[in-house]
Amino acid sequence: MELNMETCGFWMSLFFTAKLMIIYFLGPGDGKLELEPFDEESEPITIPTRPDLAIILRCDTVNHRLVSTGNDYTLCLWVSAPNAAGPRGWNSFSETALEKNEVLKELSAWAEKRLEALMQKEAETGLLEDAPRSWLRWMRATYFKHSNLPVAITGAATHGPGSNTCEMLWKSVVNGVDYVQEVPFLRWNHGEYYDPDPDCWMQSHVCTGGITKTCVRHHQFIDGVDLFDNKLFQISQSEATGMEPMQRHILETSYEALCMAGYTKKTLMNSYIAVFSGSTHPEAAYINYCTGAGAGNISQAITSNRTSFVLGCMGPSTSIDCEMASSAMALMVGCSAVAPNNDWRTKSGGDSQASITGGVYICVAGPFMWPRFHMYMSITGRSLTWDAKGNGYVRGECSMSVIQKPYTEKLDGEWVVTGESVLGTIVGYRMTSNGRAASMTAPNAPAYQEAVDEAMKAAGICPLDMDAVECHGVGSQLEDSVEVSALGRLLRSSAESLDEPLNLGAVKTNLSAECEASGIVAFVQVMYNIKFSANSGSLHLKQINPHMEGWESLQLSTESLPYRDEWAFHGASSRGWGGVNTHIIQWYRVDENYVRLGKLESTRDPFAFWPGGGGVLKAEAKAMDAYHIVGSWNNWKPEEMEATDVGIFTYTVTLGMNRFETFQIWLDGDSNRVLHPGRPRAPSALRVQGPVQLDEASGLNWMIDGRVIRESQAAPQGALTDAESSTGTTADAAADVVEYSTRDRGRVGDQYEVKLSIAGKYRAVVWRKVKTGADDAELRALQGTYYVTGSFNEWGLSEMTLSEDVQLGLHTIKIGPLKQKRYEFQLVRNKAWDQRFYPTFSTIAAESWSEFEVDGPGDEGHGNNWCIKSREGDFFLIEFQRSIGNGVDVKKISWRRVDE
Repeated sequence: MELNMETCGFWMSLFFTAKLMIIYFLGPGDGKLELEPFDEESEPITIPTRPDLAIILRCDTVNHRLVSTGNDYTLCLWVSAPNAAGPRGWNSFSETALEKNEVLKELSAWAEKRLEALMQKEAETGLLEDAPRSWLRWMRATYFKHSNLPVAITGAATHGPGSNTCEMLWKSVVNGVDYVQEVPFLRWNHGEYYDPDPDCWMQSHVCTGGITKTCVRHHQFIDGVDLFDNKLFQISQSEATGMEPMQRHILETSYEALCMAGYTKKTLMNSYIAVFSGSTHPEAAYINYCTGAGAGNISQAITSNRTSFVLGCMGPSTSIDCEMASSAMALMVGCSAVAPNNDWRTKSGGDSQASITGGVYICVAGPFMWPRFHMYMSITGRSLTWDAKGNGYVRGECSMSVIQKPYTEKLDGEWVVTGESVLGTIVGYRMTSNGRAASMTAPNAPAYQEAVDEAMKAAGICPLDMDAVECHGVGSQLEDSVEVSALGRLLRSSAESLDEPLNLGAVKTNLSAECEASGIVAFVQVMYNIKFSANSGSLHLKQINPHMEGWESLQLSTESLPYRDEWAFHGASSRGWGGVNTHIIQWYRVDENYVRLGKLESTRDPFAFWPGGGGVLKAEAKAMDAYHIVGSWNNWKPEEMEATDVGIFTYTVTLGMNRFETFQIWLDGDSNRVLHPGRPRAPSALRVQGPVQLDEASGLNWMIDGRVIRESQAAPQGALTDAESSTGTTADAAADVVEYSTRDRGRVGDQYEVKLSIAGKYRAVVWRKVKTGADDAELRALQGTYYVTGSFNEWGLSEMTLSEDVQLGLHTIKIGPLKQKRYEFQLVRNKAWDQRFYPTFSTIAAESWSEFEVDGPGDEGHGNNWCIKSREGDFFLIEFQRSIGNGVDVKKISWRRVDE
C-alpha cells in the first residue's frame, strides 16, 4: 500500500499511543522474532516462532523485527493507553518513542518532507484545500512563508494594576482578579464630583476651573504613579519634577523591557532603534500640574522623543493617538520598522534593528475628562462585555512596553531563525477605517472584517486556523454584538466550524479599558496566553447579549481554557473612537519552561526483568556468599537459597495454615542488606529493589497468597468460584458475595518454588506451585508458633505453648503477676505482624472470656484488642485454639484467672 497523508497520520497516531502489541502467528512456517529494548544497555533476544503461537510485547519500549518466509502470515492487534496526559489535555507523546522507535522515525521523516512540499505548493498557488485539514493546521503552525516573516517580541514590561511584571499581571487575570475599584481618597475626593443622576454630566463645563459632574464612581489605578528614578536616567531633579507621569512611566517600562531583551545602556547609545508610543494629549495640560523646568514636560510628541533622547536611540520616534487603538497602531508601525520584508528599504538601510513600542495612560486630572466620554462609560462600574446588561466601559491606567525585533535573519541566502530568546511573534496585522458610516463612532462590521481577513492573509492562514481572538469588548451592547457577529460570520461560518470552535476573550472585564494602552495590554495578554497555553476567562457574563448572532461556534469563555495544540494563532482586536479598526495575529508555541508538553516518563527501567540482561549490577547489590530467604513460615529466620543455574536461585515454600506467606531476601543473611519489592504484599514478577536496611524495608514484602478472594461483586470472567470448582456448576451471577481464585490459589501444605533471577542489572522474583497437598504429619507441622503481644509486655512478643496433642491446635500462655486493672492484647503467628489475630470490635474488660469470633490473620485490626480485667497480683491463662477441617478455619480465644 502506498503511503499517503491519511495512512501516515493513522499509523503515527497508532504507534505513538500503542502500549501493547499482540502478535498471533498463523504460519505455515516457523520464524524468529528479534526483540531489542530502547535502552542501549540491554541486549537483544530472539524468540523462535511457530504456528498457533501468541506473543504480547511492549511495543512502546521494544523494537521488534520478524524474520520469516514470504508465505507466512500473522495477525497483529495494538492496545493503546489513554493519551490525554499533558496538563493542557493535549495528545502528548513519548519523546523516547520518537527517538528510538524505528518505524516512528521513518514516518516522522516522511511527514516532514510532505509538510515542506505542501508549504512550497501553498506559497506558489495560494491556500490549499485539497489536503487533510489536520495536515494543513500542522503545516501552518510549523512553517511560514518568506513573504510572511514574523516579528519577534523579545522583552516586555508593565506598570499595571497590582503588578509591575507582565507575567504576574497575566497570572492574576487568568485567576479572575477584578482590578476595578471605587476612586480612592489617595487620588482625589470623588464625592465632590459624584452625582447619581445619569444625566448629571450635561451640567459639566469642559474647561479648566469649570463644573465637573459624573455618575460613575469606579476606575482602575496603578500604584506609585508619582514615583520616578530620575538619577537612573540622568535627569535633573528640577526637570523630573515637572515631567507629567505618562513620560515617566513609559520611559521606565521601555528601559525595563530593553533590559529583559538583553540591552544595556552602553549598547543602546547611538543604536538604530525605533520608538513608537500609543498615547494622547496629557491630562496634565488641563490642570496646574507641572512646576519644574523643561519645555517638553507636557507634550504628546515628547512622550516617545524623550525615550529616544534619554536612551540614545537614533531610529524613528513618534507618538500615535487613535484613542483605544493607539498602542495597537504603534505595534503595527513597529512591525513595519523591523520586519525585513521590503527589499528596497532593507538595501537602503531603513530597517531598524529593534523597536521600543508601548502604550500609556495615566489619569492625573481626576474626572475632568469623564463628561466627554460619559455616554460610553458604565454606570454600574464594570465592563460587562457580551452581557445583556452591558452599558459601557470603565476607564483605567497602565503603562506597558515591548521590544520588537526580526524573528529571522538571512544567512548565505537562506532565512534562519535568530537565536534570541523570544516571548512571542507577530505574523499578521492590518488597520482599516470605517469610512463613511452611520456616524463617526458607530462600529462598522465590514470594515472590521476586512481588517481581520487581511491580517489572516498576511499571516498565511485560513479562518479555521485561528484558535482565539482577544476582542475589543468595551461592554457596549451595540459594539459587542457587531464585533462578535462579524467574527462568527468571518471565521466560523463553514460546516466544519462546530468541530473547531473559536475562543473569545475580553480582558477589559478584569483590567478595565486602559484607554490608549488598551491595544498593547490585550496584545501582551494574548502573548502570555500562548506562553502558558491558557486562555484567560472573562468576568461578569451572566446572560448573553441577545443582539449577538452567529456565536454557535464561538466560545465566550468565563474560565481558563487551553488551546487545542501547543502551537496557536491568536488575534487581538482594538478599535478607536474615530472609526479605526486594528487586528494583530500572534503565533507561537507554549513555553516548555512553564508547561510540560510530553508524557511524564518514569526514570525506572520499563521492565522488571529482561532475560537478555544488560547493564551492570553494582557490587554492593550482589551477595558475596549466598542469597537467603526469610519469611513468615519460619519466624523470619534466614535460610539459604539454592543456586540452580547462572543467576538463578531457588527455594521451596510450604503454604501454612493461613494460606498466605510473606517473605524478603537478605544478601548473605544480613538484615541490613534486604532485597524487597516496591510495595507491601507484592505479587510475583514485581521488580526487585534494594539492598537497604531492615527498618527501611519494613512492611515491603512479597506475598504468596493462596486464599480465595471474596468480594461483593460479580467474579471476573473466566475465574472459578469455590462452588464451581467443587461441583462443576455455575455460581449465581446475582449473588451478593462471590469467591474467585488468583493464580497462586492453594491449600494448606501446597508447595511453591520461589526463584530469584539475576541478568545484568535486572533482578526479578517469581514463583510457581510445584506440589499440591500434604499428609497429616506435614499438616501438623504447619501449625506454626503463636505469640501474645499486649500492654503487659509493652507490645513485645511472648511465645505461647503448643499442647502435646498437636492435632488439637491448642496454644496457651500464662501471664502475671499483673499490676494494673486492665490489659489489652492481640495474637501474632510466626512473628509476622501481617498475620495478627484480633476481635471484630474492641471488647469490654472481662475477668473471663470465651468466643469463636476471631478475625485474622491480617494487619487491618489496629486498635481492635481483647481486654483483661484484673487485680494486682492476678495470673491469667490465655488459650487460643485453631484447627482447619473440611476447608473451615475454626478459631477460638479464651482466658480465665488462675492460681500462681
